[in-house]
Amino acid sequence: MTNTSSCEKLEKKLKDVCQEKDKMALMLKAVHAIPTATSFEHSARFIYDICKSLIGATCGYVALLSEDESQNEILFLDDGGLPCSVDPNLPMPIQGLRATAYASGKSVYENYFMESDWLELMPQGHVRLDNVMFSPLTIGKKTVGVLGLANKVGGFTTQDKKTAQSFADIATLALKHGNIYDEIKEKEKLHREIIESISDAVLITDDTGNFTYICPNTKLIFGIGSEALASRKNISSLFRKEIFNRSELEKKKEICNIPVQISDYVGKTHHLLVNVKIVEIGHGSILYTCRDISNRKQVEKKLEQSEQKFRNIVNVLPQFVAYTDKNLKYRFINETYEKKFGIQSQDIINKTLQELIGKDAFKTAKPHIENVFKGKRVNYTERFNYPTGESLDIDGTLIPDIDDNGNVNGYFAVLTDITQHIRKQTELQEHTDKLEQMNTALNVLINHRDDEKKKRENEIIENFKKLIFPYFDLSINDKSRGEISLIFNILNRNIKEILFQGNKSINAISSDFTPLEIQVANLIRESKSTKEIANILQTSVRAIYFHRENIRKKLNLTGDKINLKSFLQTRR
Repeated sequence: MTNTSSCEKLEKKLKDVCQEKDKMALMLKAVHAIPTATSFEHSARFIYDICKSLIGATCGYVALLSEDESQNEILFLDDGGLPCSVDPNLPMPIQGLRATAYASGKSVYENYFMESDWLELMPQGHVRLDNVMFSPLTIGKKTVGVLGLANKVGGFTTQDKKTAQSFADIATLALKHGNIYDEIKEKEKLHREIIESISDAVLITDDTGNFTYICPNTKLIFGIGSEALASRKNISSLFRKEIFNRSELEKKKEICNIPVQISDYVGKTHHLLVNVKIVEIGHGSILYTCRDISNRKQVEKKLEQSEQKFRNIVNVLPQFVAYTDKNLKYRFINETYEKKFGIQSQDIINKTLQELIGKDAFKTAKPHIENVFKGKRVNYTERFNYPTGESLDIDGTLIPDIDDNGNVNGYFAVLTDITQHIRKQTELQEHTDKLEQMNTALNVLINHRDDEKKKRENEIIENFKKLIFPYFDLSINDKSRGEISLIFNILNRNIKEILFQGNKSINAISSDFTPLEIQVANLIRESKSTKEIANILQTSVRAIYFHRENIRKKLNLTGDKINLKSFLQTRR
């Protein structure tokens, strides 16, 4: 080998080394651009420009895979100054040589593009492409984009392919960095929005209490903004005393819900709950989270006042009032309940219902309790037998305690002792029953009296028909004064007998006598002869004899020698 050829080889190697050195310098420059770029598009364009210049291409682009993985989404397009009338908004589907790069994950190129089958996939008006090369941006095993180059004078080489892939890998690093940077920015934005929107104040101090971080919403609690608070430097300016034991914090690492009362810088009092925690954040070592519970304190105070008012009202009620939770444990009873069962509220709280009222009474109450836990308002009247041997009649109302989600957390019981009322009501029923019996008896008497009255009226009418009315048919024009007087005497006597003796006036003679026979019998009893009777009654003597015989027959005197006048006179 001659000295000349050796020198040429040496010069060529030196030239290759210098070129590689320049290439490495450019790649290093591209890498350095990644952290200083404001976005992936900015760093990708910087990397593309270096790569294009180094390889000698005149146009190209960088694109990323669309979310549905069906097409390219152009990040930027470099047409190299050549005419192009294609609408930039047209989709760029993953097809042709570009699809090969996506599928293989390796750089590919075509130096005779205008003569290839890929040409028919180009839209009309596209930049003329003599040669093209695509280098994939790959994360893991997935191609997420491509770096495209085109129109290199003389065509692309295998070395160009390697160089382009190296810069595509740098672009991939930029993409990762951009994604991480965007994620960090998004998290910072979220963190900032959360910090600014929450009402808690977050502070961080070093071991001596000097502020290393102050959240921007301190004015809500402390009355001054974060900048004004920072000028005070130390946290002692806020609390003005030690609010926790340092050795305890070092042992537990965190102390929660420390109650602190402060006056802010405009004189308003705040009730705080402060959490302190040991941290390692920059120069900070203790994190303070301050929550203002002043409104909650006011609500709690109002609630306490309202509860006390409720207790005062409930305690004077004559009913037993209690609250039982879903485990049937007592949570509240009023004073009436305490007095009735001889217990104190503090002795019964957390005891179960069955423990207090006993097994038998609980068995009686159980069906009603099951219904109230179904969300129903329950009313009942039951007799309860207690372990003391006492029995009480209770009128009860159970009201379910239902939360916003529809769950029954317990129930209120309002119970009225109606034992005495029930007993007075049994007594009242007995008295009512007696009155009803007396009323029934009185109605019977009244009905009987009405019947007797009607019977008496009928008797009087019948007796008048027999003993009085027949005399009205007699003419007195041919009667002597004595006969008329006799008739009136008979009428007077008969009327008195009818009114005051009833049927005795008839039964004294015979109840089956005809009215004329009664007249004849009365006149015989007055010692009148047959002729006198016939004259008074204006009939024949023969008729009177006939009636006298009928009277004897009806009095069973036929065949006896008993004097009819004497017999009748004894029957008055």
